[in-house]
Amino acid sequence: MMRKHFPIVAMLLALPAATFACSDEVEPDTTPPQVTLNVAPYTAVEGFYAVPATWSDDVGVVKVALMLDGQSAGDVEISTKIIDSTRLAPGLHKLSLQVTDGAGNVANSAEFPVVMVGQGKVLPYKDVWTATKTPGWSGFDLDVAADADSVEDVKAHVDVASGMSKAMVYFLWKGFTAWTLGFDIGAGECPDNGTKLASKDVTGGEGVSEVAHTIDTGLTVGQWFGHVRFPDGGNHKGEKLHVESLFLVLP
Repeated sequence: MMRKHFPIVAMLLALPAATFACSDEVEPDTTPPQVTLNVAPYTAVEGFYAVPATWSDDVGVVKVALMLDGQSAGDVEISTKIIDSTRLAPGLHKLSLQVTDGAGNVANSAEFPVVMVGQGKVLPYKDVWTATKTPGWSGFDLDVAADADSVEDVKAHVDVASGMSKAMVYFLWKGFTAWTLGFDIGAGECPDNGTKLASKDVTGGEGVSEVAHTIDTGLTVGQWFGHVRFPDGGNHKGEKLHVESLFLVLP
């Protein structure tokens, strides 16, 4: 009996189609990192500052950028979380973090208002005002008597050393209703027995205000003051007001 021979091509075509797959194919990393920043609002950031933050990623974090007012201000050391804040511009800024993983995925933390000390120094207030939970700040609580016709001004002092030429003083307040407030800084005992060098009047229920003054020849060495006025204090009978201040001097 004669055997039939099929061409090899025909035999291959008759076989069922094979499915080929690459078993070691890796899915792209599209999962962003996680980052949490928790800074007390208006904290004085000074020196080599350990950023109070946590971050993580399913593969690995390769970069953490410090952001000031939405702009990159350098990298945070990943293992220690430390930044050299002395190279940063002094003043009031919004601080946040931007974390990047190896695949380029990015996550951003919440923003927090802080006072950058830069190459300056925060001076502790003496008298009347006491330190608060926020680093660098001192303050007081004002209780207005129900029969008060007016409210006395409140002041506190700092000691300014030589080598400083600029004062940047911050006042933060919060009340139940809108107040009219005056904030002064200057050299000596107070505006009446010293020299008022800068002031600002504001109106509102709460906020933060900067009063700054620069002297090219240097700030007067010795006692300076921060001073709060209450022009409409008599209109706030039975109310309470919380006021804090931070006194920053710069070379």
